[in-house]
Amino acid sequence: MVATSSSTDHLSRFNHLVLQCQEDAYTLAWYLLGDEAKAAATTQAAVSAAYPLFIANSGDCKLLILKRVIQLCQGQKAAQETLMLSRAQPAGRSLNEPERQALVLIEIVNLTYQDTAVVTGRPVCEISGLLGQARRKIAHGWLLRDPPVDFDHAAQDPVEIRCIPGSSANK
Repeated sequence: MVATSSSTDHLSRFNHLVLQCQEDAYTLAWYLLGDEAKAAATTQAAVSAAYPLFIANSGDCKLLILKRVIQLCQGQKAAQETLMLSRAQPAGRSLNEPERQALVLIEIVNLTYQDTAVVTGRPVCEISGLLGQARRKIAHGWLLRDPPVDFDHAAQDPVEIRCIPGSSANK
């Protein structure tokens, strides 16, 4: 098969756009799968699957790739024990898949609510609710992890302070 000028232009343009969004695609896959090798393979598969859609002029290249990443990740079991969210915050473990997708796409990949809705296939009002639930769960997890200190009752037992023989505190 001989490449035409038009197909060469499409491929060149697609490659240029992929370079601009591949880090976001990998980041999304990594947060959803929790594994570097799986995230890299998923990103590559998403890019390959997006090319025919790009040629058919079916939308924004970045959104096509991110949408395919989500679809591919849904087919794999998320390794929640290794998710960065779970490591950073115990509440990350309590996020369901749609909440995690909304949180990563909006807070980490920096997509708009509209673009997040396109990528996930959910209505914008649902994205807003999912993001709110995710934020509440994470905030609640921080509160559970770091309970407030009651300074009035913190040290109920007297603390004995001793001086070390020969130290300057004894002089």
